[in-house]
Amino acid sequence: MPPAGWGASSRNSIVTHLLTAWALFNGTNVVSDSSGGFTLPNGAIRAPDAAGRSPRPDMM
Repeated sequence: MPPAGWGASSRNSIVTHLLTAWALFNGTNVVSDSSGGFTLPNGAIRAPDAAGRSPRPDMM
């Protein structure tokens, strides 16, 4: 997959920044950018542009 380009990359950075600010304020979540993969219950691995989730596996 080729790079996203400057426009999309800039928007992704803003989304990641906002999610990080939310997680720091909230204090109960962790944030990942597009290099962080998640394994779903069905075994599929996904890597969204940005994601916030609970740090506790039982809360996923």
